[in-house]
Amino acid sequence: MHFATALKPLLFICIFFCCIQSHAQVKLISTDSLLHMVRSPKDSSTIVINFWATWCKPCVQELPYFIEADSLLKSKNIQFIFVSFDGEDGLKKVKKYVSVKRLPGTHYLFDSYDFNELITSVGDWEGNIPYTILLKNGTRKNHEINFSSLKQLLKFIEK
Repeated sequence: MHFATALKPLLFICIFFCCIQSHAQVKLISTDSLLHMVRSPKDSSTIVINFWATWCKPCVQELPYFIEADSLLKSKNIQFIFVSFDGEDGLKKVKKYVSVKRLPGTHYLFDSYDFNELITSVGDWEGNIPYTILLKNGTRKNHEINFSSLKQLLKFIEK
């Protein structure tokens, strides 16, 4: 009986972490779908698309600013989209990262290792990550280095 009693907390912890990880939705996305998203913004919406990877230190350093920005700008109806360059074999790692860090928004994993087609098609992009695109009122603005502060990210979004 002691053994069964001791297993109950462990079982609860396992179920808890399984439930948390299942909430992290990360979908595969193709070059064509990404390009359509970037080229066809909805005029009335504000969309922030961030390209990142779990192995990219500057990317990971700026992600907390996106979490804070999402909380601060909830009433402004801004859609955050994150596209990971971890590759298909990194799907579990990205899901876990998104879940543990509680990264807001919609999450995609780029389904190819051929980043060149995407980078050249997006335009005005040297290919470095992090890379952020703001689609607002039918216009587009790019930011090719990591944000060094929440204030810098908010200024990028709100201007």
